[in-house]
Amino acid sequence: MKWFRKKNQTVKVRELNTVCLFARGVYRFLLMLFFAGCASSLVMADELDLDMDMATYRPRLPELIKQAESGDTEKQFQLGILYAAGVEGQPDYEKAIYWYRKVAELDVPVVYGLLAVMYAEGLGASQDFVEAGRWAFKSAAKNQTLGKVMLGVFYEEGAGLKRNYKKAMEWYTSATLDPSNMGARYRIGMLYLEGKGVKQDTVQALDWLAKAAEHDDVYAIYQLGNLYYEGRFVKQNYVQALTWFEKAAATRPNPYRDSLSKLYGAAYVPGEAYTRTIAVMMKRDPGVRGKAAFMAGWMYEKGKGTGKDTGKARQYYRQAAEMGNEAAKEALANQKES
Repeated sequence: MKWFRKKNQTVKVRELNTVCLFARGVYRFLLMLFFAGCASSLVMADELDLDMDMATYRPRLPELIKQAESGDTEKQFQLGILYAAGVEGQPDYEKAIYWYRKVAELDVPVVYGLLAVMYAEGLGASQDFVEAGRWAFKSAAKNQTLGKVMLGVFYEEGAGLKRNYKKAMEWYTSATLDPSNMGARYRIGMLYLEGKGVKQDTVQALDWLAKAAEHDDVYAIYQLGNLYYEGRFVKQNYVQALTWFEKAAATRPNPYRDSLSKLYGAAYVPGEAYTRTIAVMMKRDPGVRGKAAFMAGWMYEKGKGTGKDTGKARQYYRQAAEMGNEAAKEALANQKES
């Protein structure tokens, strides 16, 4: 056990040296998506389950508020989560930020990344990348992966910080020390491909994209398919392209991520590890699996990289159409007409 003191308050937290273990429910989700690799301390709270009807927790609010106002950090953190998830019938992000900041005042690192996301998305406060960057720095200083990735994004895009591709590369590289991270390797690959912050290097680019692909990063997988299909930076190879497109189409989003929709509402991207603004900045197109399935279908229809196979083409077109891909819907209609 370790004790932290501030203004005569004593906050009991558990120190874990390798991986931060949360209670079940939301804490497991947060661990998997945001806070793996955290080597610092965090507050353990009572069990919460975001899949439950928030009305179940509503009768407990008065007691939770009383305990939180008396300085119970666990209950403060819990209230932040519950208000964001809509415990009063709809999300109240202002109250969520209020309680998150209370926890942050006691130097509990896990909440820094949450606050960075809230300010980046404009949840509970005006969108403010300077403030988001401030919390991201605090998060990264505690070796938390989310803060590192966000700093990489902010430096790459010049959001709240002066654009600096070299620093973006440094923060992304630091984030790759966390094996569960799903975005930094992809961005490093793209920066090498485009020669931003580093000398343009196709070998390094392909290596980093392949590393991302090994971690089932569908965006890197699709990018590899696209590069081989177009013959851009690499020798055109339809067989390789089809292999990557099929792999991208087959990659399934982590179902645990969907529970984060209750924390971030409309800012949440289904199946993603990042919220809307961050995902856009990281060039993570939510329709990428549909595009990959369409390309696989088109290659089977045209016999590129394989023999013509109308049945397989239709299979992939259907998959892409189910994911909302308009080109696939048109291709299916054309097949019926012919």
